[in-house]
Amino acid sequence: MNLPEKKRRLRNQEYYVIVNAISGGNVITSQETKVAGGSTPIWNQPFLFDLPEKDLNKYFLQFIVMSDKLGRSDGIVGHVIIGPDVRGPGSAHWKEALEPRSTETAKWHKLQPF
Repeated sequence: MNLPEKKRRLRNQEYYVIVNAISGGNVITSQETKVAGGSTPIWNQPFLFDLPEKDLNKYFLQFIVMSDKLGRSDGIVGHVIIGPDVRGPGSAHWKEALEPRSTETAKWHKLQPF
């Protein structure tokens, strides 16, 4: 993860991820990770979205990394999109995730500006 390093901290920076299932420009359902700290947090959490199989090519997943700011509004650090019609590694990850198998799919992605 390419999260910013802070030179002076009163406490360790904490981050969480909002995962949106989107279709037709609308958020259909949303889930959130637990908070993780440090400049290279790992969220090893499974997510289950109940989406109609016949319409999977109409969906994409948006992962928004948020900075948890104590006492202030949380800030967006960046995001990643995976889906059938996105460019780059997001498309390959989507195809891999849809392959029938008994193991989970996990990949590292570079954050993009929101």
